[in-house]
Amino acid sequence: TGMPGSRQLRGEDGPDVAAYVRSLGELPPEEMPGDPLAGAEVYRNVGNCASCHILNGEGNGIGPELSNVGQRRNAAYLRRSVTNPSADQPKLVDRFRGSLNAFMTVRVVSEYGTYEGMRINEDAFTVQIRDLAGEIYSFEKGDLLSYEKALGHSLMPGYNSVLNETQIDNVVSYLMSLK
Repeated sequence: TGMPGSRQLRGEDGPDVAAYVRSLGELPPEEMPGDPLAGAEVYRNVGNCASCHILNGEGNGIGPELSNVGQRRNAAYLRRSVTNPSADQPKLVDRFRGSLNAFMTVRVVSEYGTYEGMRINEDAFTVQIRDLAGEIYSFEKGDLLSYEKALGHSLMPGYNSVLNETQIDNVVSYLMSLK
């Protein structure tokens, strides 16, 4: 059954109904095992995260912007992103959902060398990529020796070999606090 029309509600019921409807979109806060302040320290000094990510206007834009990532992602997703960044990368190209491929890794081989980075633009004739140093390269597809899209692959290394479990908990807690 549907919700009754507003003509059937008494005037004093309006705020209660509105509060109920708003509560439907709320999730209980997740228990976070880590310390967000210690996680901020890991983000800044141990993980070198700003070399690829932007946070509050600072950093490099190779990877996703993280200023409000705690609003957009849950703790399990963020933990996977830190320990196995390729886990949630799209495995298929979906031309109708281009944002999923915004961080597609590509490898380009030209007569001048091999380049790997994030595809930032592509059309029928050209492709532009940004490498880990932030350098932007533009190539005409007809001049390339090879062009590979690495679907399901992230340039970000898994940090489970760099960070211990406590540091991972802390950085995930920090990222969850960014709202």
